[in-house]
Amino acid sequence: MTPAGDATSAAVPAPQPPSARPALDDTPLHRHLQWLLDVVGRRRGIVDTAEIDEHWDAGSAHGPVTIKLLLDELRGWGTTSSSAYVDDIEVDDPTFLRAHCIVGDRRWLVTLSLEPSSMKIDFLQKKPATRPSR
Repeated sequence: MTPAGDATSAAVPAPQPPSARPALDDTPLHRHLQWLLDVVGRRRGIVDTAEIDEHWDAGSAHGPVTIKLLLDELRGWGTTSSSAYVDDIEVDDPTFLRAHCIVGDRRWLVTLSLEPSSMKIDFLQKKPATRPSR
């Protein structure tokens, strides 16, 4: 796990309608991203260690310190949000995804990868992102 970014991110204009958002498929990577967005957007970052075990590769999250940091990061990210969704997807491979996500009123570049043998998360990074000029 890497540091997942700071609390400052670019403000976002009004959200796009759900029909204009990218659809998430029923793939392991998209299911993990949907779980992450549910945790930070709907559940305000509240997650327990059993869920971490279900979604996070055991080889990537060693010991109670790492798990505590992950739990704290998710709670911190979700504290100020009431919604979360994918705005656009830049890279979408079977085990690697880079997407812009709207969490609350902020836009983030989220990078997520899966460990190929377990198909569980082994890397998560979020960075503040701005809306591209069109």
